[in-house]
Amino acid sequence: MAGEAGEPDMRGLMPLVAAALQVAWLRLVPTLPHAPKRPQGELRALCPCCGSPPVASLVESDPQSSGVRYLQCGLCATQWYFERSLCTLCEQSGKLDYLSLAPEADAAAVGDPGVAQAEACGDCGGYLKLFSRALDADAEPLADDLASLALDLLLGEEERYRRSGYNPLLIVEG
Repeated sequence: MAGEAGEPDMRGLMPLVAAALQVAWLRLVPTLPHAPKRPQGELRALCPCCGSPPVASLVESDPQSSGVRYLQCGLCATQWYFERSLCTLCEQSGKLDYLSLAPEADAAAVGDPGVAQAEACGDCGGYLKLFSRALDADAEPLADDLASLALDLLLGEEERYRRSGYNPLLIVEG
């Protein structure tokens, strides 16, 4: 199942298998006869091409789609629209909080492109990382998710939120 640690003697092979699956899916997605429709209902947060959960959110900054959030699949790299004001797990909006390792004043003043945010939900207790192209035009959710593991460690230590993003290259002890 997605996100499980797997058998201890197989963990060394798991990133290689994940990388091979990514190559296969990246080659398969463009051959689809038409773009899949946006998932509906409980499936809205799953990839419309392969059914995997997202690795992270990406907020665009170009003039045509400034501020629009897309979820990105960690397996096939497909991006699909998801409202910014909703939790990707429970679709509630009342208790969303944006957490990062950088103090708010420093992040705003310096504009640190390496700042990853966790969009944390007080309703369900889940979080998904959020990367903004306004802060980093070259943001790449899969790689930036791995580069921001310190944020996951901090949130894991607090035991208030649980990770909802799935990165196939990340092996997490269960």
